[in-house]
Amino acid sequence: MKTIAFLLLISPLFASANDCSQAVSQLRQMKAAQLSVQDSLIKNHEMMADSMESYADALKESSGRAHKTVSNSMLTASSSLRKRGEKGQELAEKLAEQTDLIIKNVENCLK
Repeated sequence: MKTIAFLLLISPLFASANDCSQAVSQLRQMKAAQLSVQDSLIKNHEMMADSMESYADALKESSGRAHKTVSNSMLTASSSLRKRGEKGQELAEKLAEQTDLIIKNVENCLK
């Protein structure tokens, strides 16, 4: 995620350039950022699956006696996942803005 933040900070510097070679560099940076976001999404799904399995095992092993403890853990995990989702949404919006700038730069290069 730090890579994405760095790319988002430097992208406007490149976006103002009308040099077509800069457009290629920008596109490569955006691809790296996109791959990082996709990797994060995959990890989020894996984390959720692991959490669900863990909660199911805890309930099964305790024959339901640990219901309150497991429920509290589930609520904590869901809150954490929701926060990660919000950060992901913010990052996706920033990436979309930067992508629009790169597209405009490419359009200028093609004129």
